[in-house]
Amino acid sequence: MSADEVQELLRQGRAAHRAGEDSVAESFFRRASEIAPDRADVWLELSGVARDVGEKRRCLERAADLDPANEEVKAALSWVRRHEAEMLAEGQVPDAYKPTPGVSPAAESAVAEVEEEVLHCARHPDVETTLRCNRCGTPICPRCAVRTPVGFRCPDCVRAQSAVFYSAGWADYVVAAVIALVFSAGVGLLAGIVGWFFMIFIAPAAGGLLGEIIFRAVRRRRGRRLWAVAGGAMVVGAVMPLAILALLAGDIWVLLSPYQLLAVGLYLVLGVGAAVARLR
Repeated sequence: MSADEVQELLRQGRAAHRAGEDSVAESFFRRASEIAPDRADVWLELSGVARDVGEKRRCLERAADLDPANEEVKAALSWVRRHEAEMLAEGQVPDAYKPTPGVSPAAESAVAEVEEEVLHCARHPDVETTLRCNRCGTPICPRCAVRTPVGFRCPDCVRAQSAVFYSAGWADYVVAAVIALVFSAGVGLLAGIVGWFFMIFIAPAAGGLLGEIIFRAVRRRRGRRLWAVAGGAMVVGAVMPLAILALLAGDIWVLLSPYQLLAVGLYLVLGVGAAVARLR
């Protein structure tokens, strides 16, 4: 099985873990560990969903054996060992802690270095931790640590990275709104002419095209709410031709024509969905 397929198993496992389905996530990670037993990141992911503390330790010791320099693995293993020691002191674990046979001396030495250095979380000074942000080195505890594809980071670094990713300014929002308004007004007028049946096919294509036009018009910049502004302008633009027709005819029933409303409604559901998906 290729590395891409292992990555897909990890992706599905992480998605299940975020959804609270740890048993499902464990099945994905365990399958990945069977296919790629020499990857430390696989064992690290499996340790995160293992229900038994001893199983967590064994997974982390395997990861430390494979990658003794991995700071995330060392910090997690140190925490699990201290937690297991606390359980032993409280009589919750029947047997004394014994390291898993086969763990290399280099891995044991690397973890021992971390265990000697007990830090305090920068955001929660009363909480001891051995985990650091892998970008700025700030001590963080499990409550404020944010897992990213490249390891645990502090909230400040995550926000800074998001600020770089979401670079759209107010002018980009204006451009997106104007383009969506004008484009959707034309599609709304077209919807009243071609009817609801053809809009089933036209609406998704029109929405995807509009999303691409906006994305290129704002020079490929992204904004946290760019999709919402474009979607709102699309709704206003699509309804506007019906409102104008009703005003000119002096008859509100023109606006409430079921066939026109159905055609425009299909655009609002299928077209807006396609545009939003492109801009998110």
